[in-house]
Amino acid sequence: MGQLVVNPDIARRIEEIARRENKTVDEALAALLDQYRPATPPDLPDSEELARRAWRKLYDKARRMWREAGDETRAALTDEQMQDDFWGFDVDGIPRLNDDPGTDVIPDGSLYKLGEALASAGFASGKTDTASRSREILRQEYADYLTQRVSDQDQKRE
Repeated sequence: MGQLVVNPDIARRIEEIARRENKTVDEALAALLDQYRPATPPDLPDSEELARRAWRKLYDKARRMWREAGDETRAALTDEQMQDDFWGFDVDGIPRLNDDPGTDVIPDGSLYKLGEALASAGFASGKTDTASRSREILRQEYADYLTQRVSDQDQKRE
């Protein structure tokens, strides 16, 4: 890229700012330009990390319950072992492993069974899945909304 030609008065002002801030001219310019960078939402954990966190909480709850029941063998299972062997909590709230009797049967009153029934009936709510698009919405649509709002406020002031 070619050299940028800057008005001498502006160049002098930038040099003064850099000297006052104890920075190079490039660093001072970068800091000034950063003020005009559109705000971005904070990085959110990806869905796999959120799932890992949720499973860890379930593992911890199961271990606590097993410890309270005196089952130190199950309470000592590692996260890796739990990932392979943990089935979940049964309808009575008891933590179960895959090889426990009855863990292959999902009760009729469960949300899973309800979801299966709705899916087989072709039910659709007609609403969009905003949860799966939340990052995209924050980065694009919300940023556009804020930009338009600031622009509208500037026009009202004029």
